[in-house]
Amino acid sequence: MTLWVPRPENRRPLWGLEPASHLPDAHGGAYKPIPLILEDEDLERLSWPRCEVDEPARIALEEQAAALLGGRLQVKFAGDELGCGPFEWAVRFCSMNQLLYDVYDRPAFVHRLMEFFTEGTLRYQQSREKAGLVDATQFDWHAVYDEVPADLSPTSLAATWAYVHAQSAASFSPEMYAEFIQPYNARVASLYWRVYYHGCEDLSRKASVIRDLPHLALFHISPWTPPAPVVETLGTNVAYEVHSHPTRVLFDDTETEMVRDLQEREAVMRGLPHSLTLCDVETFNGRLDRLVRWAERAREEADRAGGS
Repeated sequence: MTLWVPRPENRRPLWGLEPASHLPDAHGGAYKPIPLILEDEDLERLSWPRCEVDEPARIALEEQAAALLGGRLQVKFAGDELGCGPFEWAVRFCSMNQLLYDVYDRPAFVHRLMEFFTEGTLRYQQSREKAGLVDATQFDWHAVYDEVPADLSPTSLAATWAYVHAQSAASFSPEMYAEFIQPYNARVASLYWRVYYHGCEDLSRKASVIRDLPHLALFHISPWTPPAPVVETLGTNVAYEVHSHPTRVLFDDTETEMVRDLQEREAVMRGLPHSLTLCDVETFNGRLDRLVRWAERAREEADRAGGS
């Protein structure tokens, strides 16, 4: 196992300007982005992100982590601070409230935003590769599912999984998603070996658009996404990460209901490459036994159906 050490703080803002937010007065409340880019000329305030590393600070952090772990885990430097979701950067600088108007009132402006943040993402990732900071074993907070082929360098983007997303666009129709998100995500996805598409929203109607992403290999089926229409659309072309609802598992469902949910999901996924998954667990609700029982029953149902 590996501990990924985050980058040191107090660096130059990635895009030349720090995103701004309204912060809650009370601890634990939600932040709200303050729109800083409202007109075409405002984009001049931004600059392309550069992959920069404070080497002395990096070495100090790695050595500190290694000392604390006493050799129990491998320590590596997390080299990617930008990710593969250009739309989320547009949201951070423009706010979703404003973008919901702009896609109707100023679609050309939204396309210019997406072009800017997509091009910046491509340049950053390519510069990260050139700097030797790509590591095919790093994949955000998800596991790498495949061994990198021997003919691909593990320090190249072409050997790496990408976590592609645009979750803030949950309220976009499939048609709006196809216009304002998909072409830009596709350009980013084309750099990578395999793509995991993530979205906690209901993606059943957008699956017919997302299926055309280059190198799409794994599709996230959230608790809010009905599996059947996704499977009907994507078929055997991808693997699936099929999620149970953590609140239902830990708070609401009886064991009978928990098992029924697993059985219904497994029935849809039968014969397809998939995993049954429970994540986003913020509290055990004093019921760690429920997590253990969910894992046991998920394995039983998968084994019974010949799944994973």
